Amino acid sequence: MKQIVFLIIIAISVSFIGCDKLGGIRLFSSSDTLEAYKLKMDSTRHADSTRDAKKAAMLKKKTEKARQDSLNKIREIEAAKAKNRFLVIAGSFKTPQYAKEYEDLMIKRGYTVEKVRNEYNFECISIYATDTYSKAFRKIKELQTEQGDEVEFWVYERK
Repeated sequence: MKQIVFLIIIAISVSFIGCDKLGGIRLFSSSDTLEAYKLKMDSTRHADSTRDAKKAAMLKKKTEKARQDSLNKIREIEAAKAKNRFLVIAGSFKTPQYAKEYEDLMIKRGYTVEKVRNEYNFECISIYATDTYSKAFRKIKELQTEQGDEVEFWVYERK
């Protein structure tokens, strides 16, 4: 029994420590451990770079989608402006305070107001927008019959 225990202890110590008589064969040599560590690190680096590449691609995709959404929004606004190219102007003001007061008055009267700055730097208060001059002129005639001579209206073509 003592001999078996002794042989087991010697076998274990030889397998971990090694023996020059056995040609330096070890069960767990330091070179095997280093190689395994290097392989693990290479695998980890590859996984990290793949994950980073996926994140970068996702970020690029989201950025491109946001850019396209912004461009589409701008196109829609420009299309709406082109559609409503002719504006019926109820007043134009050089002073922003007067423009704001008049805008509030038109809103109180029930009009949908759009403030537009023209090429002479006046703030124009628009109460109607359409795609043709004739519709805008008809609206002026309609407003003049409702308002009388109290307010003077005119047509402004958006550039």
